[in-house]
Amino acid sequence: ACAFYYDWDVALVILGASPLVVFAAAALTKATMEKETKVSTAYPAAGGVAGETFGEIKTVAALGSEKKAATIYASFLDAARLAGISSMFRVCVANGMLFANGNIMVAVGFVYGAQKISKELDKTVFAIPNSTETLNCGSDQYSRAEYGLAPCPSDGGDILIAMFCLQMGAQALGLLEPSIKAMVSARQAAAEILAVV
Repeated sequence: ACAFYYDWDVALVILGASPLVVFAAAALTKATMEKETKVSTAYPAAGGVAGETFGEIKTVAALGSEKKAATIYASFLDAARLAGISSMFRVCVANGMLFANGNIMVAVGFVYGAQKISKELDKTVFAIPNSTETLNCGSDQYSRAEYGLAPCPSDGGDILIAMFCLQMGAQALGLLEPSIKAMVSARQAAAEILAVV
């Protein structure tokens, strides 16, 4: 809303260059959920093996099964580690796409905004009252205000504000991962509670 308030056509052009945001946000959500699901099932299994082994340590020692219990425990930890590594690669790629898209949006905004202002510098001409002189948008703002002339249709400051509003909004999506992670953990905990009830 902020970007459209300051310069609506620049905001539309920048948004046209940002379909990657939706794809990257969806990929980030999916990768984070998969990672949390795999890791959260592997760690409790490893904890269960450790708990059983330490709970019955005398029996394990009497049967000489320490190495077997350690191997089973290590296999569950390896599964969790591998799940975390493969999913983190996808999470990092999705985050990279989100942040890269923010920079692409700025580049598109700079190019379009510069072209827009360049056209208005030549086109918009103000006739000074009681004089044969004219001022265009390239003239100093204060000299136009001094003669009571209207401001130029576009302002570089407004274009920059619109660009950076959209860029910050797009890059803020990259900060969703911790929230998604917490949501997945809460959902799994709720599923476990409901399974008991």
